[in-house]
Amino acid sequence: MMNDAKLPVSQRWCILRTTGPRTLPLARSLTDGGFEVWTPTAPKLSDRAGVDRVEQPIAPTFVFAKAQHTIDLLAVSRDPASRHPSFSVFRRLNRVPFIGPAGMAGLRDAQATAEAEFVALTEKQTREEMRRERVAQLQRDRARRKALRSQPLGALGLGTWVEVQEMPALVGLQGEIVEERGTAAVVAFGGLLRMEIEAWRMIAVDVSGNLTCTA
Repeated sequence: MMNDAKLPVSQRWCILRTTGPRTLPLARSLTDGGFEVWTPTAPKLSDRAGVDRVEQPIAPTFVFAKAQHTIDLLAVSRDPASRHPSFSVFRRLNRVPFIGPAGMAGLRDAQATAEAEFVALTEKQTREEMRRERVAQLQRDRARRKALRSQPLGALGLGTWVEVQEMPALVGLQGEIVEERGTAAVVAFGGLLRMEIEAWRMIAVDVSGNLTCTA
């Protein structure tokens, strides 16, 4: 592997310093200004409505810029009229040190790990939300069935011919109500087959099989 110090300038980076709260705004501003810069970030869940994630800096105060931008960035950092958040170009012994991929590998690994952890967290959250929705749907279904079970027979009196819905074993069968039992009725389907059916499950039909009304 080639030593970072032997890499061409196009593959190395200079270090910019700023305040912690300005780290990400500086990176965005310089990017918008045409500079190739990078700072490692970690996503986190947002508590703002309509926003799923926000980024936070892994190395606050540090922004890395491609080395070929160094002269221009030195000028920008000294320009009092600059529209970018204030920053300085890091120097050591009155020189601007450059770093290469090896020197930034740890930060890139940290960013990749943070992204993977965020994906795992959001997938877990999605599964939990789906579980809660299934529970809520079951509760709604139970409440609906409870309300339906209290439905009176209404127009479904003795002698009414009916078909039964939401009971697969009786699909297509027609029977006659032979006994009323409040919110249910005994239906004779012919021969010895008689069953107590809840009112909400029955639809009245005429003798030709045409639907007429429900309870």
